[in-house]
Amino acid sequence: MKGHQIISKVNLGIRQTAKKYGYDLTIRRINTIEEKKIYAPIRVQATYNPWNENKQFTETYNKIKNNTTLDKARLYTLWELTKQVKNMEGSIIEIGCWKGGSGAIIAKSAEQAKIKETIYLIDTFKGCVKITNKDKYYKGGEHSDATKEEVEKLAKETQLNKIKVLQGIFPEETEKEIKSFKFRLAHIDVDTYQSAKDTTNYILPKLVKGGIMIYDDYGFMGTQGVTEYIKELKAKEKEAVLLIYNLNGQGIIIKR
Repeated sequence: MKGHQIISKVNLGIRQTAKKYGYDLTIRRINTIEEKKIYAPIRVQATYNPWNENKQFTETYNKIKNNTTLDKARLYTLWELTKQVKNMEGSIIEIGCWKGGSGAIIAKSAEQAKIKETIYLIDTFKGCVKITNKDKYYKGGEHSDATKEEVEKLAKETQLNKIKVLQGIFPEETEKEIKSFKFRLAHIDVDTYQSAKDTTNYILPKLVKGGIMIYDDYGFMGTQGVTEYIKELKAKEKEAVLLIYNLNGQGIIIKR
């Protein structure tokens, strides 16, 4: 067996082991000195794992864990933030739902918080789009291994009747059904600079005061395009939004 084959097998074994414990690892080669300075594993001293004491979250997680690449910490952030917008007006939306796991977490949390509005999950189901030179690790079409039917099946299996799945590029191909909506919470998992920008330009003006946007790709090697866009947004809208980086890798925007 050649060296690169051994490394591939080791990497696969690490990812499979991590998946058992609720984590998804993406292994990428760091190519530049600058990347090596900026991107390194974050080790924190905190030991409290609130998701492990929440029975309802754990039950839902066990049903959806094979339909998401998000780890428990990021999913629990979505779970808690959904509950915290329960007294606001507006809809809840997820852009980039993949196989529906994170959307199901949001929908279940909304159900428990007695949020009555439909939860909209949107994806191209053809993989990543709008690739630019700011997305150096993407070519287009990544993460195309999901279908609308698969997400709808998960919603049915988990008895989440408030989920509605829309297929197409956001917002160009999918805004018709939600054009008049305001939003209280948006989960944005789109991987690329232009997709993050177009999604934000559509949602932010419709986001209610105190509303939240969570960017899954903010803190990860490989999705620097999203990181760059959020930095631009923070500089441009510094009086209108508050940015929190929660060290799970999520960038959280709260509208002032």
